[in-house]
Amino acid sequence: MANLQENEAWVDGIYQLETTDPVMGGPDGIDNVQAKQLGSRTKFLKKRQDNLIERVDGLEETTDQSLIAAIGQEIVRGMEHGALAFKEIEKTRRFRNQTGQVRFVNRGARRGCTVTKSTTATRNLTFDEGELFANGRVYFLPQRINGAAVPSNNTAAPATCVAFARVTATGIELDVSNLGSDAPADAIPLYRISVPAGNNSGSDQYLAAVTLTDVRRIEPDFPLMLASPTTALVLWPFPFPVGDLGWQLAIDMVSSSGDAAAHHVLVSERASNGARLTLAHYADDVIVKYSLTNNGV
Repeated sequence: MANLQENEAWVDGIYQLETTDPVMGGPDGIDNVQAKQLGSRTKFLKKRQDNLIERVDGLEETTDQSLIAAIGQEIVRGMEHGALAFKEIEKTRRFRNQTGQVRFVNRGARRGCTVTKSTTATRNLTFDEGELFANGRVYFLPQRINGAAVPSNNTAAPATCVAFARVTATGIELDVSNLGSDAPADAIPLYRISVPAGNNSGSDQYLAAVTLTDVRRIEPDFPLMLASPTTALVLWPFPFPVGDLGWQLAIDMVSSSGDAAAHHVLVSERASNGARLTLAHYADDVIVKYSLTNNGV
């Protein structure tokens, strides 16, 4: 007794035994034709099944190790790129493009306008004649005897105030600020006044104990030349690292009392956290917008 020899081949069709077929065994006997055909098909399918199993096993191994590792690396890389993108966006929003606004006040005295204590009126000041400059032009100030009064200080602590001039639509106003206050924003400061504690009209009628300190800005050659041009110290909203001076500044003129232009605003000092800007012009109340860029951050 022996097994039939199977071939690894797909046999088309299965032989149908006929009633007239003789009974014949053996490897090539008619009785074994169907079995050989089916066996060959089975061997053919078994071979392909084994190949498929081998490929699936290899795919599972790849999926479990290399493919999953590769996918994981791509996910990590994507997260890193996303974090970098957000970081760069934040740098651009905060550091690389910054904007702000600066105001220059360009006022003072060309000559005169000194302030002295009155000897004829209680706690009054006399303003000598002179020339003031504001709004990009010069104004003549005639002498004002007893032009403004110094407030009393009835507190237990010394205090200061400011004597100032202010150009109005009807002329030049002279006055003294309240104790503890500076001159108004649209005024020209002339003298800072120190008033001792308890100093009033009863104790010091003619301001003998009061100190006047000259704070005038004198520009004798205005408007042709300015000895001390007005400046503005600008601090960046988001400072750069210490030592980083690689920024660029663009100026846009908003308004001015005079014919100032953007190129009249110069960067006179540079720092990583700000800059000092100088107005090289006679205009007053100059407002500019700046655009700060630094692509090296």
